[in-house]
Amino acid sequence: MTSSSSPIELRPGQAITLDAAPGLWLRVWSGRLWVTATGDPNDYFVAAGQTLTLGPGRLVLEADAGPARYSLLRPAAAQSGWSAASRRISWRTMSDCISR
Repeated sequence: MTSSSSPIELRPGQAITLDAAPGLWLRVWSGRLWVTATGDPNDYFVAAGQTLTLGPGRLVLEADAGPARYSLLRPAAAQSGWSAASRRISWRTMSDCISR
């Protein structure tokens, strides 16, 4: 994976709006982010050490209950089928846990 941005810090309650490209990942280094996306009925909380695969569209990221540091990442072009499958499994598992 290669980073498309340096880590960005948001203060508690600070929000940022951005347009995500397909296949971009959000990686939270510290704290927790609340993520909502246009057209997605779900909201997501992504904590330190977790990643979230972003779809195309407008996103709002907000630091939840404290400062948060995150990066936007683009997967390396040459990834094996196994690692792509493991990301899908991880995403479903995280999504199931968050939505409960």
